Amino acid sequence: MQMEDRPDAELATQLDMKAGIDGWQVHERGMRGIASRVQIVEPPAPAWNTFTVRRARDSGAVTEYEKRRDAVESGRWVYPHVTIQAYVETWDGPVVSVGIARTADIVAFIGLGLAKTRRTSNASFYVVPWGALRDAGYMVKVLKARPP
Repeated sequence: MQMEDRPDAELATQLDMKAGIDGWQVHERGMRGIASRVQIVEPPAPAWNTFTVRRARDSGAVTEYEKRRDAVESGRWVYPHVTIQAYVETWDGPVVSVGIARTADIVAFIGLGLAKTRRTSNASFYVVPWGALRDAGYMVKVLKARPP
């Protein structure tokens, strides 16, 4: 269940901005939040097959990583249970690859100093390769992967 473009826009906005929840997985036994990021990788560019988490903004605004880390460590705040990162050739497809992992595992991996960093024009990101996360003992589900 997606949160964008809903009639209850205020709640959807708060869940997105405060908790990083872009959608919900609804199951007969319960439901959990999902964070998602989709990136276009036009051939011959590689699918990076990484989770990227905003580390710092030049503006000094609180980042995705700080919010997730604080929520996970506190045990009190809502955060997305799973993070999905997908790579597509265009917004209409095809899907190149999709990685799924527990958000707490991604935060733990970064906290151990195992993530790389990458800089864009106005922010820096933690880069968590799917294979490195799996090699560190965390569960990662990869769907349809084109090699990086």
